[in-house]
Amino acid sequence: MVSQIGVIDGLKGEIEISKLMPKEAIVQGVQVGSREMFLRMNQAISDSQLHPIIHKIYPSSAIKQGLTELEQGNHYGKICISLDPE
Repeated sequence: MVSQIGVIDGLKGEIEISKLMPKEAIVQGVQVGSREMFLRMNQAISDSQLHPIIHKIYPSSAIKQGLTELEQGNHYGKICISLDPE
């Protein structure tokens, strides 16, 4: 699947269909809001003190374990990978 998220350089472009057809690719457009909407959303999150629920943070050396736990689906909250040096 190819997801096109927003546009910066206009709405027209060229796609070589012959490259997508053998892969049975799906092209999906994802609309996003304006920068102003993004800033207002972030301010609302900050004002209401919303925080994500984090199930577990894995070090980057344990990505496989994090993905395994994600696949098992027994978690509640986000499974995160830390990019900080260990």
